[in-house]
Amino acid sequence: MEHLNDFELAHDVVLVAQRRSDMQSKIDDLADHSSAAGLKINVNKTKSLDINTVNPSSFTVAGQAVENVESFQYLGSQMASDGGTKIDIGARIKKARVVFASLRNIWKNNQISRRTKTRIFHSNVKSVLLYASETWCVSVENTQRLLVFINRCLRYIIRLTTGSLMLSSIVDVIRSQ
Repeated sequence: MEHLNDFELAHDVVLVAQRRSDMQSKIDDLADHSSAAGLKINVNKTKSLDINTVNPSSFTVAGQAVENVESFQYLGSQMASDGGTKIDIGARIKKARVVFASLRNIWKNNQISRRTKTRIFHSNVKSVLLYASETWCVSVENTQRLLVFINRCLRYIIRLTTGSLMLSSIVDVIRSQ
């Protein structure tokens, strides 16, 4: 099993290969070694994801077909068959929006300084938003989506209406960090 240089966490295993024959070989090796240790791979929970391919692969575990999916979540990140990050960024924005909404009492509290509110935003909301961002493809569209969310949050925190063009206030808030 020396060539199983893949990702393992608790009871989850992600096998990565560039060729279909290599993947089936890895699956067979994993099944053999698991069986030798008294473990069995649950085929119903096993999924296959082809990234940037035209023809989806079909793999088997102990003679049973493995389901091929378009996307799945692993360690908090969405993996997609197109290799893109659009789905993952959308999911991160949704999660960050939930955290932001849960802190509404802080944003509306007049006794908490703007500086403290922005520090809370950066530590609690932005950290959720940018989790695993080092794996994302940097593009104008992705950057724009993230900036729109961040700017909306900051405008809400400093109570700027969408009609006022006080971009310098948002920049000042960001710089105060």
